Amino acid sequence: MTTTDFAVALPDENAGPWERTTYAFLCEKHRRSGSMRTAVGYSRMLNDAFGRIGKTPDQITSQDVFAWAYGVGLSGKQPSSVTVGARIACVSSYYRFCQRMEVLAHNPADAVQRPRVAPGVPRGLTAEEFNTLTTDARQPFLHRPLLATYPPGSIFKVVTAAAGLERGGYSTSSTFHCSPVWTGLGEAYAKNNWQTVDRGYLTIAEGLMASCNPVFYDIAVKVDQTDPGILPEFARGFGYGGPTGIEGLDEAAGLVPDAEWKEQNVGEAWYTGDAVNMGIGQGYVLVTPLQIANAYSAIAGDGTLRKPLLIKGIGQAGGTAVQERAAEVIGPLPVSSGTLSTIREGLRLVTQSSGGTSYQVFLGSSVDAAGKSGTAEDISFGANHVFFVAYANRSAPSIIALAALETGESGSREAGPMVRAILEAHAGQ
Repeated sequence: MTTTDFAVALPDENAGPWERTTYAFLCEKHRRSGSMRTAVGYSRMLNDAFGRIGKTPDQITSQDVFAWAYGVGLSGKQPSSVTVGARIACVSSYYRFCQRMEVLAHNPADAVQRPRVAPGVPRGLTAEEFNTLTTDARQPFLHRPLLATYPPGSIFKVVTAAAGLERGGYSTSSTFHCSPVWTGLGEAYAKNNWQTVDRGYLTIAEGLMASCNPVFYDIAVKVDQTDPGILPEFARGFGYGGPTGIEGLDEAAGLVPDAEWKEQNVGEAWYTGDAVNMGIGQGYVLVTPLQIANAYSAIAGDGTLRKPLLIKGIGQAGGTAVQERAAEVIGPLPVSSGTLSTIREGLRLVTQSSGGTSYQVFLGSSVDAAGKSGTAEDISFGANHVFFVAYANRSAPSIIALAALETGESGSREAGPMVRAILEAHAGQ
């Protein structure tokens, strides 16, 4: 049986020494620089990993690190001989354990999750180690990709764009003023854009490129005044507000607020300001990282939302799979082919246009990627959450990757490079 644990891509007992050593050494480098706290039981695994090849951490060269990080085994394998799954597992392990973030990756064509790493912690935990982890305020056992919910921030803007194009009366050529300050609800309710420069007039695709808040404020006002149920309806159509349907795992539903929900839970009427906040992924809306990845997988693919698939085939080890499985279709995204093309163009501009928020992150990469960043304010949590999601290659997407940092400042600057590394590892670079 093929197993996957995409939340904890930790090298297990069966992992090759290159994978264990890469993880151990890269984390040690971060520990020495003071950017991470030594994990419980970490030194034991570190000593074991280096002991297998007769080297101490001080004997490892930067050339060794470069080679191992890109999948060259200690046995002398060339990068081309290392599996794609192993490359992604290596990169994901590094980010998950060295930088306390979550990584999701899967193929948009079949929604199969990666990295494919057997679950489990090497050699188990002592009772003391287990108690330390279970009482840690950071909740290391919380399965964040499926059970933690966050405001999505600008990642959500594709939903608002879809609602505006389908139900707001806007077209691909409609333009909006991307000003530093937006006063669409009156001077008393002025809202700032995240940039202090005037970007001029932008189309919806260019609004995604620049992640311009005023563009999506304007759209949210229009669709809310048309019908307050439109934006919540489109959010649900992209898979938010309900479980993804992933098999065999518990998951949170998230929250898509509407007038009825607010009346029942807040005791107040729904205002256009609620839609404005929701239009940029703020306010009451909450999503899981898996819901984000699944929604963008549908955008990257054929516009069909599917239940994420953990097991693609079942068979004997080393043999041919005797049972092939396919991801179950949930339904099409609530968009026309024209709207889907506009959204995809906006995501391309994010990474490939000089005006894109992540242009510098992907500059020089031969991966033909499209994606979106998100930075979400969370006052109750006390910090911003940051996201970056992207797929490649655009002509025939075979991977989508999402990086989510629970605490951060910029989705593009912090999570973007992580996603680029994963996409390039998948491409074998």
